Amino acid sequence: MTRRDFAYVGVLLIGLLLLLMHPPDHAATAPNPRLGGFLAACCGITWAGGTLTMRGLARNPDAGFPRTIASVMVANVGLAVGLLPSFAVSIGRPPLREQGIATYRGVYQLGLAFILVSLGLRRVTALEGALLLLIEPVLSAWWVWLVQDEVVGSGIVLGGGLILLAAGVRAVANARA
Repeated sequence: MTRRDFAYVGVLLIGLLLLLMHPPDHAATAPNPRLGGFLAACCGITWAGGTLTMRGLARNPDAGFPRTIASVMVANVGLAVGLLPSFAVSIGRPPLREQGIATYRGVYQLGLAFILVSLGLRRVTALEGALLLLIEPVLSAWWVWLVQDEVVGSGIVLGGGLILLAAGVRAVANARA
C-alpha cells in the first residue's frame, strides 16, 4: 500500500463510522438497528478479507481463476451445510417455491457475481476492488429509503456519500495515472 492508499482507507473508515453512528431506534425492516449495524460492520471486515484472498488467488496467471471459484464454492457450501441444521430446526422445511427462489438467487445472484468479481479483481488493485464493492452496500440504505420509505439518518447520507466520493476520486486518480 502507498501513502495515498492509507488516505483512502482513512476516508473509508470515517465513512463507516458515520454510517454506524446514531442509528434510528427501530424500523419496519430493522427492529434492532444497532445490532444490525454491528453485524454489518463485521460482515464488511470479513468481506475485506475475502476480497484480499480472492485477489491473491485471481492474480495467479495459470490457475488463479479456477482456484478462486473453487475457494468460493467450498466456502459457500461449507457455510450452507453448517447453517442448515439451525434453520431447519427454527423454521422447518420451506415450501418448494421458496427453495427454488433461494437456489436461483444462490446460483445467479451470488454465483455469477463471484465469477465476475474474480475476473475483475485480476485487473485492479485490491483497494480499487474493495472500493468498487463498497458501492452496493452503501447504496442499499438509500434503496431502502426509496423502496420502503424508511428514514435515512444524516450519518448514513454523509458516510455513504464519503465512501462513494472516495471510490470516485480513487477511480479518477488511477485513470489519470
